[in-house]
Amino acid sequence: MTPAKAQQRKTTCKCCQSEGSDCCFTGCGCAFHVRCLPPSVIRSAVRSNSKANDKKEQQDSCQDFSCPFCHDEVTGIYLFPLPFDKLEKAINLKKKSSTHQSSNATSGSKRKHDSANADEIAFSVYSKWRTGTRGMLADNDQHRTGRWTDAEMAFVDHIVTAFDEGLLSVAEGVKLNTLLCDLLQCKSSRLTKKMKNAKLSTRTFKAAPAAPGMVNREDCQVLSALQEKFLCGRPSEAAKLELQFNFIQQWRSYFSNFCMQAGYVFLDSKDWVASIEDLEKRASTVEEKFRKVRRKSMSKALNSESKKKKSTKLAIETPPPPSIPPKSVPS
Repeated sequence: MTPAKAQQRKTTCKCCQSEGSDCCFTGCGCAFHVRCLPPSVIRSAVRSNSKANDKKEQQDSCQDFSCPFCHDEVTGIYLFPLPFDKLEKAINLKKKSSTHQSSNATSGSKRKHDSANADEIAFSVYSKWRTGTRGMLADNDQHRTGRWTDAEMAFVDHIVTAFDEGLLSVAEGVKLNTLLCDLLQCKSSRLTKKMKNAKLSTRTFKAAPAAPGMVNREDCQVLSALQEKFLCGRPSEAAKLELQFNFIQQWRSYFSNFCMQAGYVFLDSKDWVASIEDLEKRASTVEEKFRKVRRKSMSKALNSESKKKKSTKLAIETPPPPSIPPKSVPS
């Protein structure tokens, strides 16, 4: 089975039985979430005495291994690309909500408002995942804020436990503070206010020396259930889709970096990298469109203000007409 067919036909994780797998094994075709795969599975495929200097030596240093789910031979891992349909659906839902709120406006102003607002909505969504600069919107618009829910706290507690026990497929040296900020789309200040004595910025990840191929299915099912419960508690369907997309991007990015650090060279990430580049292009396109709309709106506002000032100035400078004395009527 080709990776593309595996992505279409096998989206259910073989470990936790939840939808939305991130990868599949080439060879057996089993799909899985990267959060469900312990780092020992990948590390067992890389010989510990490897000191490869070129690609051929790197390939020789890796070996095939048995799938931890079906026990068939695995020849590599295919990393799925980003699912842009979730972002597009979130944008459409926000546009519909915005259109409904502006339904009381007049038809002409309503069309202009809807067009400008649609561009701003698309830009606000895509700009969250741009690398480098955050674009034109305020920094607060790019991060989640607000009170912690019980579902979010339970999800974070489980992630922290798995992090401390070295059971996540992330690169060694990653700080707990960085991982949580990326997953939750929030600033570190929001974390430190909730977990004051947790020392998040000083705790770094170190993979557990677990036995190769051992997968705790029950623990994976709990993590997937906690993540889904957290997603379902979002205030709107659009917010849920955005956070779900963020989870997908972050988990897969961390897994890709982990494989690179571990020296596993049989990760097929071409489509994944292409989707990351596509995300940048989409964000650049909507940002440029939003900038044009903003410049046009500002130009119209300046012209209108200039006309008002000119009209006021003319009214002040124009002298009043001379008064004509009334004619005297002869008696």
